[in-house]
Amino acid sequence: MPPTTSAQFSLTLRVRIDHRPGMLGRVATAIGEAGGTIGDIELVELSRRQTLRDLTVDATDEAHERGIVEAVGAVEGAEVVDWSDRTLGMHVGGKLELRLKHPLRTVDDLSMAYTPGVARVCSAIAEAPDKAFRYGEARVGGLNCWENWMPQARHAMYAQGEDLHVSIWPGNPRNTVDITRSSPSSRSR
Repeated sequence: MPPTTSAQFSLTLRVRIDHRPGMLGRVATAIGEAGGTIGDIELVELSRRQTLRDLTVDATDEAHERGIVEAVGAVEGAEVVDWSDRTLGMHVGGKLELRLKHPLRTVDDLSMAYTPGVARVCSAIAEAPDKAFRYGEARVGGLNCWENWMPQARHAMYAQGEDLHVSIWPGNPRNTVDITRSSPSSRSR
């Protein structure tokens, strides 16, 4: 049984194709014969002589991606203008982003949102703990050392509505003594 294609090895091909009947079919056939799975086909540009299309294709690994690119490039009347690995592209510049709910335009805004304003909020919560969810709700969770490697454990935390995950490594020696196979007394020598 051939390996299964996956979005993990997904690429976008930008292909310039002669604008005549059957050409898109030839490109699609080349992708299929190379073992790729076509996802999306987007028309980028259309002229009387050519079309420019972005094709999203799933592959099995990086070598397979390159093989698909070569197969499309071998189609007469088609030119691979560019291609990119979608998974690697998603990670360029990071994946996470924090945004402010309230814009900070002035020094007054900054002092209300951070120091000393945040101290007032902390004092209000200390006086009336039930206000904690009024002033900012976030579910924080964490796993200790090796548990972070376990996808099921992380998924369980996310499924419980965790907003912020804290990973600790190597963790507290008291918690990791069984993992490191050494005792706290042997480390203090």
